[in-house]
Amino acid sequence: MQWHHLLCAAGKHAGELKETLATYDGDVPDREALDKAIEDAIKKGHAKPAGFPYIDRAPTGRAKCMQCEAAIPKDSFRVAVEREIDTGAMVTRGAGYMHPGCVVENLENVGGSP
Repeated sequence: MQWHHLLCAAGKHAGELKETLATYDGDVPDREALDKAIEDAIKKGHAKPAGFPYIDRAPTGRAKCMQCEAAIPKDSFRVAVEREIDTGAMVTRGAGYMHPGCVVENLENVGGSP
C-alpha cells in the first residue's frame, strides 16, 4: 500500500477516495478543493480505477505487453491486470499490461475464460 497526500490521491485514486469520503463523517480540511480535484481527475481520465482488470491509455510508450512482449505505444489502449512482481527480496503484486488484442490469447494460456 502506498501513502499519498490527499490532493495527490485525488489525482491518482479519485474513485476510491470519492467512495471513502462519501462514508466518512469526520472533518476533512479543504474539502471543497479536494472534491474539485477528484471531479477534475475523473473528467480528465487521469484517475486510475480501484481494482483489476481495467483499461486505460498508455501514458508513455515504455510498457511491454505481457503476452507478445511488444511495446504498447503511447496513448493507445492497454488492459491492466494484476500480476506478481518478484523484486528479489520479496514478491509483491502490481499491474501488468497487455494490448487489448492479446488478452484472449493470454487467458487461453493461463486457463482463464474470455
